[in-house]
Amino acid sequence: GFTVLAFDLPAHGRSAGPVLPSIAAMAQWVSEQLTHLNIVRAHIVGHSMGSLMALELSHLAPNQVQSLALLGTSVPMPVGQALLDATADAPMQAIHQINAWSHRPSVSAYRSSNPGFNPIATGSALMARMAQRHGTGVLVSDFTACNAYTAGLARANKVSVPTLIMNGLNDVMTQAKAARNLASLISNARLILLPDCGHALMSEQPDAVLSELRQHLSRS
Repeated sequence: GFTVLAFDLPAHGRSAGPVLPSIAAMAQWVSEQLTHLNIVRAHIVGHSMGSLMALELSHLAPNQVQSLALLGTSVPMPVGQALLDATADAPMQAIHQINAWSHRPSVSAYRSSNPGFNPIATGSALMARMAQRHGTGVLVSDFTACNAYTAGLARANKVSVPTLIMNGLNDVMTQAKAARNLASLISNARLILLPDCGHALMSEQPDAVLSELRQHLSRS
């Protein structure tokens, strides 16, 4: 019952570059796309880096935001120096690490609740394809932008629209305690922690994620 727009940022997916260097620049770009498409207000849904973009958009263009859904989120979202270095020096190794850490341990052993689907191999192949298409510098830039974003807590304190915060209970990338802390800062927030789920919520528990999103949108 909702029209869905899934944007490829510049230098991501099928969009040409140059890559946007900061969360603020990414949020500005999304705002410009909504304006270009004559969309006055939208429910903004973002996962991981996208959740930071959504939070920043709520500050940059509050009149465009009807509600927020922040998935796999942490504010701030620090990236360890070893992983930052790996994205630059050993990008294929970093891609595998990112996808392995994004899933709960049982999925890391290539056991999935979705028959015939290997989420780690699929995610790694997609990221490798993007690196081949747009260059390995995009991954470095994205992780650096997440690590450098320091405005999130201040933005969260000013959010007034209905907000869904949904993390995996077994997420080691953006831990559940970070989601709890963020939810405590937003006056109109609803927190969902999915059991037996890591950072890659959409591949680990797609039905649960969709159900919670539909409930959130219908209430907002």
